[in-house]
Formats: sequence, C-alpha cells, structure tokens
Amino acid sequence: MRAFFTLLLLCVFFTMSLWAQPANDECTGAQMVNITAPPSCPAGTPTTTTITTSNIGATPTIPYPQFTGCSPGGGTNGPAAEVWYTFVSPSNQMSITVIGLSTPNIVLFTGSNCSFLTAIACARGMVNSGNVTLGPLTLEPGQQYYLLISGANVDDTGPFNLSFQASRDCDPCLNDSFLSAVPPPTNGTYSSGTTVQFCYTITQWDVTGTVEWLHAVEVQFGPGWDLSTLVPTPPPSCGGDGTWNWYDSWTSCNTGITYGPGFAYDSSSGIGCGGSPNDGDPGNNWGDGTGGCSNIGTSAPPVSFCWTIKVADCPPQ
Repeated sequence: MRAFFTLLLLCVFFTMSLWAQPANDECTGAQMVNITAPPSCPAGTPTTTTITTSNIGATPTIPYPQFTGCSPGGGTNGPAAEVWYTFVSPSNQMSITVIGLSTPNIVLFTGSNCSFLTAIACARGMVNSGNVTLGPLTLEPGQQYYLLISGANVDDTGPFNLSFQASRDCDPCLNDSFLSAVPPPTNGTYSSGTTVQFCYTITQWDVTGTVEWLHAVEVQFGPGWDLSTLVPTPPPSCGGDGTWNWYDSWTSCNTGITYGPGFAYDSSSGIGCGGSPNDGDPGNNWGDGTGGCSNIGTSAPPVSFCWTIKVADCPPQ
C-alpha cells in the first residue's frame, strides 16, 4: 500500500482594502465549527454538518495566498474577500462543500495555530457556478484543520452555506501520520528562494487482517517548487530485506500502473513478474513489512521520509 499526499505552494501578491470586517476575517479569528462525528465502524454512515455564514465585509489577508494544482478548478482566485474557519476532524474521511458566492474557493490547511499552517488541498468552483466541493479527503481523526473560504475577488461576497460530510474508512492501513516543515510557512506562504525541509512521518501503520505492507509514499509537487534543488533522505529499512530510495517513477508489475515521484521500497520479499531480489525495481516486491515491521507504532518504530527543496521564483505579474 502507498501513502499519498500533495504539497501546494503559491506566489505572494500584496493588496490592501478597508471594510467593516467580520470576526473571522483573519486566520487568528477563525470560527470554530463543531462537526458531528459519524457512527463507529463497522457502520461508517456519513453525517453532514451545515452552517449558514457570510464573507460580507471581509478583506484580503496580506500577503494573500493563491494556490495552484487544485482539484477541482486548477487554481484559486485572489486577492479575494476571504473568511476563516477551523475544526477538529472527528473521522478519517471528509468532504467540504460551499453553496453560495459566485465562484467559491476552498483551501484546507493543517496546523495547530495560524503561525504554522500547511496547505494540503484546495478547490475552486466553475465561474458563476455558485458551488464547489473539496474531497472526499483522507484526514487524521482528532487533528485540527483550518479553512480559507472566498469568492473570485473582493466583490464576490454574500451569504453561503458551508457543509462538512464526515465518514469513516473502516479498513485503513494508515492510522496516524504527520507532516513537518522547517522553517514553517507564514500564513501558508514561503518567499522565493527559501529552502524548506519536509518530513512525512508514519507513526501508525496496522496491516492486521490484510497483506498491505508499507511500500511507497508519493509526493506531488506544485509549480511553486524548484525540483532541480530536491534532495531526498530515505529512511532506513525496517525489515532489513531491502532499501528505501527516491524514484522519479516506477511501475507495478502486477497491475501495470505507474506511480511516482516519491519514495519506494525495493526488496527480496515477494518478488514477482520476473524480478530478482533488490534489482532496483520497487514495482516487483511486497514492500517493507517483514517481521514486526508490518505494524508500525506497535512492533516497529515510526518511519520518516524527508526531503529538502527550494521555493521557485514567482512568475512576473
């Protein structure tokens, strides 16, 4: 099994406006939303929590974050009249929907406070569509998240409904993990030329009742990163039967699907499709899971995948 996540980055633009501001105009005033938890497994029945809210009178934060690589929409608009919300996820799956505004935008951040927020997902509605949905997303139960909601620009304001559909994946392998960044971003942004070290740490991986060993972690970079400066640091092998390395791509010999870029494990366990032990092809083995390594966090220590990379120059505006 593979873990997958996306890193978003942006270029920074400056603006200033003066309006009567709502309480959640800035991240530090983010409105707490208490999301109804879905039933425990094995039921997994979704619950929906909806609030009626507004961005009337909101002003663009400075610097204003704009993101690329959003799904759907490609990239968020800005500067815009954004408002902020925060919630603690009650489950491991979530969809977030905005109904209202002309061209609604959603950006989801992870972090425990506004001084250290990392954008992990975003969505932009079609022009004049009046709605957009972000997700379904895989979240960490009990972790705090922040939301930026806006329209297309400072004039795209009004009341809107913000809905959270929480559900449970009742058969996950990945139970707990976290992403760290040094230095942390400011307001979700980095300046051009900044070198950042990221570490993605898996603290709980439980394959009880499955055969899904930890095999790969894909990393998807947005256009705001200078890939020529990438320096990956793979973790040591847990099972001792192979090695973790960075690969631009690899292909599963079982399914024919190509993955990457990211970290993948090449080993002598479960060799198939004509491969040989530790042959430089991570697509023809089972992964890192021999002995106690199938249950990270219980019988094996956490595993960290780290890399450093520079922020690319923003294009001329």
